[in-house]
Amino acid sequence: MANVLHEIKRGFLIIGLTGPLSSGCSTAADFFTEEINDYIEKRHSKVLPKFEEKISKFFKKIKELKIKNNDIKTLDLKKITLESSIKKETKKLKEYMQMRETISVISDYKNNDFKHISMTDMLLKLTIENLNESKIKNLHQDLILLKNEISIDSSKFKKVKEVNKLIKDRELYTISKADIAIYEEFLSYIQEYYHKIKSIVQDNVLGKILQDLGDNARRCGNPIDYETKFDKTKAGTLFILAKEANNIIKFYRTRKREQYKIKTYKEFVIEAFRNPYEAEYFRNRYYEFFLFSINSQLKNRAKRANWNQDRDSRDQGHKIKSNEFYKQNVSKCVFLSDISINNDDNTRILKRKLSRYFSLLCQPGCITPSSDEMFMHQAYTLSLKSNCISRQVGAIIIGPEGYIVGAGWNDVGSGQIPCGLRRVGDLDCSENPFPIAPTKEAQNFVSFIQLNATNPTHNFCYKDSYSMFTTTKKTDNLTSLSEWESKHEISPEAHTELSSLITSNLSPKRLEYCRALHAEENAILQNAILGGVGIKGGTIFSTTFPCELCAKKIYQSGIKKVVYTEPYPESISEDVFFKDGSHIVQLEQFEGVKSHSYYRLYKATVDRKEFQYQESI
Repeated sequence: MANVLHEIKRGFLIIGLTGPLSSGCSTAADFFTEEINDYIEKRHSKVLPKFEEKISKFFKKIKELKIKNNDIKTLDLKKITLESSIKKETKKLKEYMQMRETISVISDYKNNDFKHISMTDMLLKLTIENLNESKIKNLHQDLILLKNEISIDSSKFKKVKEVNKLIKDRELYTISKADIAIYEEFLSYIQEYYHKIKSIVQDNVLGKILQDLGDNARRCGNPIDYETKFDKTKAGTLFILAKEANNIIKFYRTRKREQYKIKTYKEFVIEAFRNPYEAEYFRNRYYEFFLFSINSQLKNRAKRANWNQDRDSRDQGHKIKSNEFYKQNVSKCVFLSDISINNDDNTRILKRKLSRYFSLLCQPGCITPSSDEMFMHQAYTLSLKSNCISRQVGAIIIGPEGYIVGAGWNDVGSGQIPCGLRRVGDLDCSENPFPIAPTKEAQNFVSFIQLNATNPTHNFCYKDSYSMFTTTKKTDNLTSLSEWESKHEISPEAHTELSSLITSNLSPKRLEYCRALHAEENAILQNAILGGVGIKGGTIFSTTFPCELCAKKIYQSGIKKVVYTEPYPESISEDVFFKDGSHIVQLEQFEGVKSHSYYRLYKATVDRKEFQYQESI
């Protein structure tokens, strides 16, 4: 009876994988598709008995320590040391008991059969299909080799197109047994094709080509089209790779396969999400979709095969513009993930972590959250209070004794109106009591905002707008120098274009212009306002890595550790401000269940006592 509800829940499961280049997504995918059943059996038959022995030894050791502690009647150094030892050993005991619970849970789920789906394969599938029927006259030079290496029987390819349409139209019940075989043969061919071009093209060159193809596909729906721009009326192209992966899931789940006695699948692992819209596509369609982010420090990833700095930077979405949302942005995918795993140790430890979270997927609530998970969840909850239109950040400060001593989110000061509530149209109100800029330039700044706004109902970021405004004034002065203009014989059109080019490329988003206090600042200030317990020696949990302004305050306040989830774009905090000085601030990427799935994975379906009662009947 205990597993009946969970068996219903586990009738279908999709695990998505994301993470920076060479972080370990492929290793995680191989674990679920090839190793998980043997791993569970080994944990059940060999590791679980050892845990029982270790727990018994802990019982004995803690009991002996308690007897010694009770024999000491006065509070002295020896008694304090013994109490510290009891606490330390009890903590270790709890960790072993937690591991015992996860092993016990996954031991009931030994017959897993995951189907591996690769987003790279989905991209190559679209590429092959489009190259095989290319109507583009001037094919991009990078694609000529790719096209020459395609070798598909024309009659079979025609069948593949027919099956594609049937899957897209959700008419899988009409697919014949022979066509299923042809389609599976085509899916296998994609992997063969990938290995073929990989043996011909250098890894870094091929990686760049694939990145281009992915951007093209999400931008206009055709991976080999380098010209067509994004059309918001056809925004569905953002999901094109996700839809392809979903079609493959539909194909392997169809009941028609059961009728033909062809193997079906109910468990899938999708590697690797590189755009946040692809992750949201699955999250909005499947309750049983969980996105795992596999993270690893740069110094470790750089040592692994196939890592390349340029590819890594582009893959993570460094320096992409706000209108380039169709590009790779692994950093955003990591931020959206349900479960974050750090892979800076050996493969054995990674597999142990994967099995732990797999036990939660199998039986929610089988273990309780770690302290880090609990505090980061609270930080995420606070972040939702933010009215910042750029990013919402929450922060919690934990004192040396393990209690919350400060909390905050990024927002303007008390009594001020946040950017998320101010509209461009509000600037026309003559009765508006809130200053928008220094008096002497207020009207010019208002006009600047209105000129660059596309809709009066839109909000505007003060930091970005004022940074652009001040830079524009400087570049106008630079490009309007008569001596410079006459020397270069610049036309009015060229002057405007040059001014725009300089402004867009040199305009810094200056943090000092931000009206809001950052989450970390507010958390520190809350502690200062309320007084009481200090924060020196404490830990700050922040949903985003601290910026330069916050890093200096964290260092000066004596906080010894920072736990974060999302990296801060182009921050020098880690390399400069946290490493300069007499003490070191420990930096740690958050690991565990994130706020997106905190409740549904740690809240048991029914109370454990009720399960145990049913089992006894």
